[in-house]
Amino acid sequence: MKDAISKYYFASKPLLESLPSGDLILLRERLKLLRVVKGKELFQEGSYPKGVYILKRGKVKIYQRTQNGSEQIVYIYTPGEMFGYRPLLCKGKHPTSAQTLEECGIYVLSKEDFFHVLTKSTRLSTILLQNLSHEFTVLVNHIASFSQKSTRERIALCLLILQEKYRKPNQNQVEITLSRSDLASFAGTTHETVARAISRFKSENVLQIRERKIVIINQDLLHALIE
Repeated sequence: MKDAISKYYFASKPLLESLPSGDLILLRERLKLLRVVKGKELFQEGSYPKGVYILKRGKVKIYQRTQNGSEQIVYIYTPGEMFGYRPLLCKGKHPTSAQTLEECGIYVLSKEDFFHVLTKSTRLSTILLQNLSHEFTVLVNHIASFSQKSTRERIALCLLILQEKYRKPNQNQVEITLSRSDLASFAGTTHETVARAISRFKSENVLQIRERKIVIINQDLLHALIE
């Protein structure tokens, strides 16, 4: 079942576990670890990048503002992932904003240090190229999904994606702590619509609510909706 939704989210081995020892030493010498509170904006859409980020713990949402001022979450990053490097590579501005969803530990690498390591590490260059290619595919699949699926189907898909994003090693039941507002932003709908969908899924014994956390107990129905 996991394979059925893998094309909708980016899952790979954490960056710091993917580099050879020499490259890792070169990178770690330049990383600065910051403790960042929940709700902190890391960069704004339209701003010039000053560096890149590697998430050690916590979660970060990447989003855009629509013409009516609402928020559309494009992606959610989890520990091990690097982000913020695309505009550096193309010498452009950030196409999205980034904000922490919970208290995070984030490694920061300055623009100058990023390019220094990139010129020295062939493996890092290869990883980033692969990431860009895969994330483009994920984005295309998201766009196609949003244009073809109903709101209920999109919410089902987002719940399955979030289940994998929040999953810890060897964990069966996953607690999704994303707020209803952020879930609505991720699914491209309203808070009220998400609330009704969650209530209906709960009555159908698809999920449970435990201290405002969502736990999926029947994946089959959700998968049936998105197929």
